[in-house]
Amino acid sequence: MTHSIHPSSHPSTPVSSRKPFLAAVLFGLALGTHPAAADDGNTLGSATPVPPGSYEADLTGGDVDWFSFSVTSTGLVAIFTQGATDTKLEVYNSAGTNLYLTTDNRGGGDYNFEKVERFLPGTYYLKVSAGRLGSPTGPYTLTLRTQESAPLVTSSGFTGYLTRGQIDFVKVPVERQGLLEVYTTGSTDTDGELYNSSGTSLYHNRESGGAGYNFLIQRESQIPGEYLFLIRGGRLGTPTGPYEGFVLRPSLAEPVTEGAYPHSLTPLGDIDHFVCTVETAGEVRFWTTGTTDTKAWLYNSAGTQLYPVADSGGTGDNYFLEKSLDPGIYYLRVAAGGRGSGSGDYVLHLDLPGVASPASLQRAALVRKLAIAKKKLRVSRSAATEKGLKRSIATLLRRLRSI
Repeated sequence: MTHSIHPSSHPSTPVSSRKPFLAAVLFGLALGTHPAAADDGNTLGSATPVPPGSYEADLTGGDVDWFSFSVTSTGLVAIFTQGATDTKLEVYNSAGTNLYLTTDNRGGGDYNFEKVERFLPGTYYLKVSAGRLGSPTGPYTLTLRTQESAPLVTSSGFTGYLTRGQIDFVKVPVERQGLLEVYTTGSTDTDGELYNSSGTSLYHNRESGGAGYNFLIQRESQIPGEYLFLIRGGRLGTPTGPYEGFVLRPSLAEPVTEGAYPHSLTPLGDIDHFVCTVETAGEVRFWTTGTTDTKAWLYNSAGTQLYPVADSGGTGDNYFLEKSLDPGIYYLRVAAGGRGSGSGDYVLHLDLPGVASPASLQRAALVRKLAIAKKKLRVSRSAATEKGLKRSIATLLRRLRSI
């Protein structure tokens, strides 16, 4: 097992061109799997130095393996084993003092151990010995992840492949304050955790927020800095297999102005971020058209949500959002709604004050009339009234399609 976000056999090509400004790319950093030494150190003084990555080792009867590693800055460190051998871990500092970070049978698979802790700069020693429940002898894989060696994802996406008991690290830069979102898609059950640049926990999300058993971590008004995301298999679905990760932050939002923008919420669980500049105070209208169920959130330039989610008011299962805005920069978040199709194509429309064409104003007026008619239809108790409202809605839809 290599220290990588995905096995090196995966092609390093763009995932898709569906997002011109948010193109998700495959990302991986293969540090290599280090083969087992003839015999790893049996004492602290003879410990085998290991860089971040994975190390193949073997426990024989009564054997103890010692390893050492160093970190130059305070941050999160993950140490875990994989394989059929029952392993136990003890951690010591450079003075040989037991730090009481013993772990046994707490890994993500079989009788392996797992330790995720915040470490200060220095050199540390790992004592690996046999556990008490499973097979005490045999091969195992020791993996070391450090925050300072984690791959930095500067694009909008990455892919990964989780094996049993595996933990992945990904660092993400936030250049300016605003809305930050990281999530996964796919059939693999994922669990996500967020840490700051020195390894302090900020947020933990187990298998929720995203589609299926995928995690979604959302942080409003996140301040600039470098952040670490920890990804591992979840506990509800299938914890092993491929996943696709997405990183959305202010610097990657797609700029939009007056007009129409074809887009797609693909794959299931996808989210789009847009940014627009309002030059003149006045009414601003955002809406979507198409067969995909959409909803939207509006944020200011600092990433603070301004209004409740817009999940209706447009044609079909589309939203319509009309607000009076002051001059400034605004961000729009678009995701799937909860009624119709959760993925697929849509068209984002935007009208700005002093820019809207007569056709745009006519479309906006028709959309408002449609929203009113649909609201009346939902509460109507008269068959005759319902018939008349349905006829009006059909007429409005024909007029809207003709513009």
